[in-house]
Amino acid sequence: VIAKRLLESKLNTPHLYLSSDVILDPLLAFRNVLKEQHNVKVSINDIIIKAVALALRNVPEANEAHGDPGNAGGNAQHWSRNKRRGER
Repeated sequence: VIAKRLLESKLNTPHLYLSSDVILDPLLAFRNVLKEQHNVKVSINDIIIKAVALALRNVPEANEAHGDPGNAGGNAQHWSRNKRRGER
């Protein structure tokens, strides 16, 4: 059932793939500080997801459906993985 749903999602949902070269040195340094000074282990993906969630909180207009003028703002995508109940 799970594989069937994943396949349906992939086939029926528009996908967009982007790539970019980035310098991760500051992010890696921040990650090391978290680990060494605060004993917190996080992945690079965790940090990126948190940054995207905070950016979307600060600029909610960036979280809109594109391509369907009748649906602007109606397609909320929640990036934060560990969102607490009641947290926006």
